[in-house]
Amino acid sequence: MKTLSFSRLKKLVAGAVFALMLAIPVAQVSAATAPDIYYSYTSPQAFNPTNNETIDIFWYVNTLEASVEINIYDGLPSSGGDLVWTLLGETAVGAAPNPAVWDGKIGTQPYPNGKYYYQVTVENDLNQSDEWVGSFDIVGGSNGGGGNDPQIGNVSVSNDPFDPTNNETTTLTFTTDQCAFLLVEVEDSNNNTVATLDDDQGSCTPAGTHTYVWDGENQSNNDVAEGMYDFEITATNSNGSDFATTDVEVEYDNGGNNGNAPEILELYADPDEFNPMDGEETDIFFRLDKDADVTLQILDGNTVIRTLVNNSNANSGLSFVEWDGEDNSNDVVDEGFYAIRLTACDENDANECDTAFATVEVTEDGNGGNNDDMRITNDFANPNPFDPDEENTRIYYTINMDGDVTIKIYDEDDDLVRTILDDVNRSEGANSSSWNGEDRYGDELPDGDYTYEIEACDENDSSDCDTETGTVEIDRDGGSNNGIGDLIDDVHVNNAIFDPTDGEESEICFDVLQDNVEITIQVLDGNKVVNNIVYERELDEQNNRCYEWDGEDDDNDLLDDDVYQYRIRAEKGSDVEVAFAYTELDTDGIIIGFPGDDDSCGGFWDVPDDSPFCEAIRLMSYRGIFSGYPDGSFQPYAPINRAETVKVVLLALDYNILSDDGTNLGYWDVIRNAWYMPFLRTAQREGVATGYPDGSFRPAGNINRVELLRVFLEASDITIPHCNVQPYPDTPIQLDTRWYMDYVCFAKAYGLMGTDANGNFNPDQPMTRGDVAMLFYNFEVRGLFGGYNQTYYNDYWNNFVPGYYTSPGYGYTYNYSGYYPYY
Repeated sequence: MKTLSFSRLKKLVAGAVFALMLAIPVAQVSAATAPDIYYSYTSPQAFNPTNNETIDIFWYVNTLEASVEINIYDGLPSSGGDLVWTLLGETAVGAAPNPAVWDGKIGTQPYPNGKYYYQVTVENDLNQSDEWVGSFDIVGGSNGGGGNDPQIGNVSVSNDPFDPTNNETTTLTFTTDQCAFLLVEVEDSNNNTVATLDDDQGSCTPAGTHTYVWDGENQSNNDVAEGMYDFEITATNSNGSDFATTDVEVEYDNGGNNGNAPEILELYADPDEFNPMDGEETDIFFRLDKDADVTLQILDGNTVIRTLVNNSNANSGLSFVEWDGEDNSNDVVDEGFYAIRLTACDENDANECDTAFATVEVTEDGNGGNNDDMRITNDFANPNPFDPDEENTRIYYTINMDGDVTIKIYDEDDDLVRTILDDVNRSEGANSSSWNGEDRYGDELPDGDYTYEIEACDENDSSDCDTETGTVEIDRDGGSNNGIGDLIDDVHVNNAIFDPTDGEESEICFDVLQDNVEITIQVLDGNKVVNNIVYERELDEQNNRCYEWDGEDDDNDLLDDDVYQYRIRAEKGSDVEVAFAYTELDTDGIIIGFPGDDDSCGGFWDVPDDSPFCEAIRLMSYRGIFSGYPDGSFQPYAPINRAETVKVVLLALDYNILSDDGTNLGYWDVIRNAWYMPFLRTAQREGVATGYPDGSFRPAGNINRVELLRVFLEASDITIPHCNVQPYPDTPIQLDTRWYMDYVCFAKAYGLMGTDANGNFNPDQPMTRGDVAMLFYNFEVRGLFGGYNQTYYNDYWNNFVPGYYTSPGYGYTYNYSGYYPYY
């Protein structure tokens, strides 16, 4: 089963943190000067040596009376990774933080792309030592250097021979296994270049299949003479180059026309100008004088960027095909003019064909063939208007790539009253953020109209941004009717659990209560829109309007078994309503079920509806991250053991779980073929968890609260601010707590974990199953996936009184100035 927004946790910030944390107890540090590396990280997390970028490795240690060694490995050291470089060896430790710099090269040759691990070892004169293992990534435009030459393969030519005088073309296709600069030329029998199809001057072309169309014309746009011609292909990157060639024949009259060729009577696009970024499409119409096999393609110059119909039969008369403005990679194309090429061939003689061309214009900036431009679409607030005394509103929007998002609220005088998100990373797809109608100081705002402003910037290019605005009304007298009831009502699903492999379809139905209501119906997998069933279609008043879904995505590929969500948006003027409903695609007969279907919370008899863990357990169970016990219980207050921790973290991180290989994986204390062995094997393979020095894994051992908190936060896509304020009475700032203090401060700022009746955090107590479910749940509902709200975090710490604080037990003091408790 797929997880939803937890897939944002896939990135491991500090490599094998989980492996280390599973074995770290919360213990007091002795008064001796034994080395203790209490934190290490890299900056940046990924770098490109090909562009002469470098990486800094930092580490914090509790003593200066020691030496340090840093080694770089191409795999996890404990799993047999090979040593590739030594940065420092037997070097005296300096004042923290300590940096080491690596350029990622052997001489001038960059190392290949991939994940690398660094190991920091600190040792004193008494042979007391400590180690830290972390990871980083080498990335680059090609293979990063140090790899194999690019390879050209699968070279083929279609329509050979061909006749340019009859508007025929020929198509060259080949593959490359690496990003490379491509030079594609046509040469005659005297080795003279007559045409250049790709000039090797653009950006590095990604690995994959490449298609080039030649119309038989030379550099002067004149038809070439009859004869044999060669396609010359060169692929070059920092690793080297490869060369391939194939020939094609130009033959005029090409065997003649026996009169069986169909005739294309019409070819045009309507509209002939459209904006895909606003959800617009164009219909390409063509009329044939007889039935024929047709191929319909969109060309950018000589390059086919989208094949809409490939050698499919079409009837005589008028036909049409829709184009959504996307290329074969499902990326919206750049603005500009594009050629439409239709080839119609006799059903019984593929050599008897007619070809016609037309043009169509894409307006506005698309997101480029490589998702180059950030775009915000489908933004709205719902409910709108809303009554803050009874409800919050949510601001919905869709972005076409991962990006850093800021959402601000302005009043009628265009004064900023609230920042909901401040440069927070959000995933590609459908997103939303909640607003409670309060200003930045927590004061209720008066009734009236407000403007929301959404700015989204490419996470890798802060200059590539898009901004959208809209209005939302606070109305305490009228408010809303739960966001539905004026434009649409009675939303329900027929055949909610269906099997598309048996020809079944799910059906979403609803009443339209007014004329001229614009309706959008989408299918969501988590936050990703997988199918646009209806997009901004204007409907009139009618009861029980129904639309079917066959379980396929927008590319007509059948989706996996899972629970999906219908989202219906209705808009008329300034009124917007949105409704949701669930449907389950089920081909194997194993029913997942919808959230909230059972009387008991999540279907567990020991979790009542009024349990403080109810919503968290219900959501985690629905997403397959937690499951219950054979007796139908969840046991929310039972400590979670190491085996269970490995399972839920891997599922939350959306790893592909390996199958059990029947071995004990080298651990003497595990049970072969036990339920947890697939998860342990995955964790071992991915470097997420390792065992103890004695060869054990201790699957039944418990993990305490602060250990699991650090594991979870380090594995998330968040940079944790440094904290110098004691967050709880039982978490004083001292050397033995320094390694987890930032994480506990962060957890308190966002209310991720609870305390006991005395307000204590209890860092060394075992983490319970309910605690973990609540941690995952709080992390999501506070919108922390992919980043955190700096403004919210600062506002929280501003509640602390500025002044000097003394660390208990050690006596050192620090000054909290009242601005930022981190640096």
